[in-house]
Amino acid sequence: MKIKLSITIMTFITALFFSACGGGGDDGHFRNADSKITIVDCNVSNTTVLDYTPMLSGDVLVNQTDNTSVETYHDINGTKKVCTVSGVAYLIRK
Repeated sequence: MKIKLSITIMTFITALFFSACGGGGDDGHFRNADSKITIVDCNVSNTTVLDYTPMLSGDVLVNQTDNTSVETYHDINGTKKVCTVSGVAYLIRK
């Protein structure tokens, strides 16, 4: 009886340990970030440079799908802005 209980407890602890490690995928890039920011789609009607998503120093641009293409713009104040031309991308901001 004690052996079965010990095995059950060890199995539970092992399962808990592996579930805490995560299942992989794109969420691994986001694990230590403070925020995940969706990037504006360039192709939506009425989208202008003013609507582009601003990037801050230290932001990481991540392409979520293959063949993702982004457009960047630098305004006169030195702010870098980005939007997606195709595919899906997001920013990781720590």
